[in-house]
Amino acid sequence: MGVDALLVSLLTTLLLLPFLRPDETRLRLSGGVSYTQCLPVKSISQELADLVAPSPPDAASLCTNRSWGLYNGRTLTIIFDRRISQDGAVTTSSQRSITVALDGSDSPTTILTPQSALNPLVLMLASALLLARRGRTPGKRLTGLRITGQGCAMCREVRRLGPFVLLGIGSTVLSVLPPDSLADLPPMAQIWVYVGGGVIVLLAFVWLYVWPLLRWRGAMPYDRATGFRVVSAR
Repeated sequence: MGVDALLVSLLTTLLLLPFLRPDETRLRLSGGVSYTQCLPVKSISQELADLVAPSPPDAASLCTNRSWGLYNGRTLTIIFDRRISQDGAVTTSSQRSITVALDGSDSPTTILTPQSALNPLVLMLASALLLARRGRTPGKRLTGLRITGQGCAMCREVRRLGPFVLLGIGSTVLSVLPPDSLADLPPMAQIWVYVGGGVIVLLAFVWLYVWPLLRWRGAMPYDRATGFRVVSAR
């Protein structure tokens, strides 16, 4: 799936290219080949400092993002409520942080990351089409595999990639939340948001891919349920 996903990410990037605006970049790319460079900043504007008020900012770093070599906007991470305590020889520290997207004038802005939902959706549709017509995707061709059977190709891909489409839609919706929405939550609630999201993704991956391999029954569940099987094409 890695090769196919990379090709789909490149395709959706090309489709979104006419809508990218380097001076504002509220539309952000996601996935594919990405690169981020971050540098510390000594001061930030009062508008940005107000995002963590009444706590004063303790530090900040400005990041420039690129996807497929294209400028993909900037983000600012603000660290606040930094505390260091010492109990005998043991030193502990804690801090809170938020990351906000910046527009062309370095003001906080809401962004949209349509590829989070678009990539798995296009991958699902394209894989179903190629499976129905040729029995293989570019990734399967590269690895010398072929999918055989007389089942419903779309049903197979919905079972295989449907959860990732739903996760992508959820990620896209979360991307349009106000920059300080998580900062308003108590520290423990912020931790549960990030940990909970990570656990859901991990459990989905284990349930769909790892567990079936550990209890192998000759085919993946989505192949077996839709009448397909993967065979060598060599």
